[in-house]
Amino acid sequence: MDVTFMSPSIRRLQELTDEYFDATVECMCRGTENDTSHLAAAGWDASLCALSHQLNLRLALIGGQIYIAENPTKSDIGPSVCGVAVWYPPGRSSVLTPDVIGDCMQELGSRLNPDKRRWWTDEYIAGLGELYRSSFGEEDEPHYRQWHLQTIIVDIDGNSRPEIIKSLLEPLFASRGEATMCVEVEKKDDMSFYTNMGFKCAGEHHFRSDYGSFTMCAMTFRGST
Repeated sequence: MDVTFMSPSIRRLQELTDEYFDATVECMCRGTENDTSHLAAAGWDASLCALSHQLNLRLALIGGQIYIAENPTKSDIGPSVCGVAVWYPPGRSSVLTPDVIGDCMQELGSRLNPDKRRWWTDEYIAGLGELYRSSFGEEDEPHYRQWHLQTIIVDIDGNSRPEIIKSLLEPLFASRGEATMCVEVEKKDDMSFYTNMGFKCAGEHHFRSDYGSFTMCAMTFRGST
């Protein structure tokens, strides 16, 4: 999607109407169409990418925060979502219990074929756990102590993209207090972007499969803006 406009409108969605839910999922699907790590999150099944994004939003409505960027020049034709950021705050484990998360994982995992479900469970989910422990500490779900940028997706190509990402990050930079922020990235360009923003790589994990391979880096931000 190649769209040019002066600046996006950024706002937090505390509830999602059907119209905005659909528009946000569509933006997430377009923005990750060729993204290896998001395809892996859907068990290497492209037909389940939309479901993966839907479940992400459902969990965020329970225990996280959703910010969207909208193209103001297209507001007269309905929601024109061009960017999405999903944040989870420290202490969210009291709301996002293992049962709540497990139900969503089961909904996705049950639709994968046996081989892909085995990889998704034994390699992807387990690999994320190893990445979190090696990067943030040895306790269970150590990243729960930090602001976690679960997802940031921008459906814009060209020079506008970095500025929209920065705009989606700004609300948390302004309100996080002393809490550390963390994000996982896979692309070298994204790593360079977050490095320039003050994030540092805390650990890496390489994911291998018959369907593709990639390295994910866990990055943290502890400094001031």
